[in-house]
Amino acid sequence: MVSPASRRRAVNHLLSCGCSRVCACRVAGLSRSSSRRQPKERNPELREKVLELAAANDHRDAEALLLPDTAMHTVAWLDELEARLGKPVLTANQVSAWHGLRLAGNQATAEGAGTLFRTLRQPVAGPARSMDRVEEAFRR
Repeated sequence: MVSPASRRRAVNHLLSCGCSRVCACRVAGLSRSSSRRQPKERNPELREKVLELAAANDHRDAEALLLPDTAMHTVAWLDELEARLGKPVLTANQVSAWHGLRLAGNQATAEGAGTLFRTLRQPVAGPARSMDRVEEAFRR
C-alpha cells in the first residue's frame, strides 16, 4: 500500500521531469486535487519539543544521535534534526526499516529519510552476521 504522501512525491517528481499533472496523477493513482494538497503537520508542539530534546541531549563527541521513537513519527523531521545537530540522527523506526530492507536485499536510498538512507550502502550480511556486528560494537 502506498501512502498519499508518497503518491504526491511521485507526482511532483513526474512534474519535474516534464509530465503534465493529468498524466502524473494517472500514473501515481492520485486525483489532481489530492496531488495539490499540502498536509498540515499533526503536532507542531511535539516537533519543537523533539528538536529541543535532541539538541539538549547531544554530546559533542557522539558520532550520531539515537532517538528511540517507536511511538512517534519523526521521519519527517530527520533532515531538520541532522542539520541542527550537524550529525546523523538514527531513530528506532528508521533503523528497523533500513535493516529490514537490507536483509531483503534492497539497497535503495531515499531522500528525506536521514543520512542512513541517503548514504549507507553496504552488502547484505544476513541476520547472524548483522547481530555479530552489533554485539561486537557493544563489546568495544
